[in-house]
Amino acid sequence: MKNNIPIFRDCEGLIYFTLRRLNIPEPHDDYFQEGYLIFRKSLEKYDSSLKSKFSTYFTHILYHHFQSHLRKEQREREATAQLSDNTPLKWSDPLLEPLILVDILHYSALTPLESSIFHFTYSGFTIRETAVLTERSVSTIKRARKRLKQKLEVAIKKVYL
Repeated sequence: MKNNIPIFRDCEGLIYFTLRRLNIPEPHDDYFQEGYLIFRKSLEKYDSSLKSKFSTYFTHILYHHFQSHLRKEQREREATAQLSDNTPLKWSDPLLEPLILVDILHYSALTPLESSIFHFTYSGFTIRETAVLTERSVSTIKRARKRLKQKLEVAIKKVYL
């Protein structure tokens, strides 16, 4: 321990404590490795002049990181379930539709949020419904749809012109 900052081995128990607190089932190998990365980032950002201990700071950062990770996974599972239930066909030839979409999406380089918004929009969800499903504001969805439209227009030109 140097200047009251522990080495990683001293904080291993905090990772397992946090995983149990969030009810994350075993195996914990991937989470443990991620915990090490969070430990390193916490060391860089920790201000030793603060009155809190490093272990308290680290546990707080780790808890919120894993909590955000779990929320993201849950949103992705819900979005996948929603999409698999009601994806309407929009093209006259149902065999062409998946190929066209794959080509367009491949060349458009969408962010994960834009990809989710595309799938929700394609499935017939409104902007408000998409905002709820992605846990974003309506204005964020509108801005992302505008960027999405621009990217898709460029991709269509690349693929079909």
